[in-house]
Amino acid sequence: MEIFHWISITAVAVTLSLEPVHGAARELQPNGTGDDTAQLQAALSNCTDAQRPCEVSLGEGVFYTDVLLVKGFNGAIAGRGEGRTVIRPLAHRPLRSTPTPFVDEPTLAQPYPVLLHFANNSKVEISKLSLEFPADLRVMQYEVPYYPGLHYTTSLVAAILVDGDRDAELVMTHLTIAGADNDTFDGSTIASAARFEGQIRYSQGINRTRIMQKGRLVAFESHIRRSGYGIQALDSMNVDGVLAGNTMDVRVYAIALTDLGGSKFAAVRNTIDAELEGIVVDQTPKLAPKVPSQYLIAQNTLRVNETGRAVELDSTGGYGGIGVYDFAAQSMPPAGETINSDVTIWDNDITIPENPVKDGIDVSGDGPGDITVIGNRIRGTPYDSKIFVDLSRGTIIADNDLSGINPPNSDVHLTSTTRDCRVIEPGDTVFDQGIHNLVIK
Repeated sequence: MEIFHWISITAVAVTLSLEPVHGAARELQPNGTGDDTAQLQAALSNCTDAQRPCEVSLGEGVFYTDVLLVKGFNGAIAGRGEGRTVIRPLAHRPLRSTPTPFVDEPTLAQPYPVLLHFANNSKVEISKLSLEFPADLRVMQYEVPYYPGLHYTTSLVAAILVDGDRDAELVMTHLTIAGADNDTFDGSTIASAARFEGQIRYSQGINRTRIMQKGRLVAFESHIRRSGYGIQALDSMNVDGVLAGNTMDVRVYAIALTDLGGSKFAAVRNTIDAELEGIVVDQTPKLAPKVPSQYLIAQNTLRVNETGRAVELDSTGGYGGIGVYDFAAQSMPPAGETINSDVTIWDNDITIPENPVKDGIDVSGDGPGDITVIGNRIRGTPYDSKIFVDLSRGTIIADNDLSGINPPNSDVHLTSTTRDCRVIEPGDTVFDQGIHNLVIK
């Protein structure tokens, strides 16, 4: 497959810097005052709009900082190792935030509630350090426009945010991002560990997001613990993305790929424990891309709602291990879009514990592209089915291992909105409510 060849090339590139850095970077050390904001902001700002990538080197110890904002960053940030170089929020006062992020442009005087915000098409490589967000984190009260009426004082929007409307890059290797559970909407002191996206902007309540035109996102052998979302990529075109060899333990979605067009994205060999859902590919009614993408979701190990805490986020429990959702087609009235990308879901191990989980794999929207669900292993008892297909015009399901405890309904459920699907699952129960589906049991 072409995407496998592309992944192998990208994996080699992960071990290399964005470009050779220039100059010898002076290693920063914690200053011992409990506030390292000024020296960190100065070091990052020194890499703003650099013609060649520069380097910020952080020594061993704990750096305490307020939120940091850099526009047009171009370079690498490297510590001495996970757990050896640690960045934490200030402990003695609330972090700064504008009251309404994503409305006006962020500034140093009015920043967004993001610890490391790389704005305006930055190119960032960050490695060998830990970002820690303790349970006593405090931030100035803010309200995000996409959750109107909710006010936050104990959670940041993200640990890392890279956004832009042209060409941006984020490479994370050997990085630890650790939040703490709390009672916020997303259940953590950080709503997201890392976000890579177009520039979200709202004006008078209307979404006026600026789509990123080109990007690169890589996360390799990194560790995310107890964040709301893990890694999000959204509102972007022409993104090359590889998320490989990471471990994630999150409250909501571990990997969420939303409204990406013309992109090649792979999530492979990750170990995921998610309360609501492991890996999600979706599109929304207002920003659904018209250009198809290619997604490979392969050889991941996933557990869903093992703690039973998903009911704190949704009364029905967890949704599933892997989901492909067309919220445009599901909107009322329907926006007329269906997923037109190629999505390959292959050779994943999904475990459903005793706590409520809807499905193992959920395909709710399959249009002109090819969605294939092949060779996966699903263990446990979801309350709907192990593989659920809805709004589909040709999903292919074959050679999955669905043995174990039988769910109460069926191993494979094709709803009345499916047609022209092909299911080859000898020995498994298939509930076919659609038309022109080919089912071989």
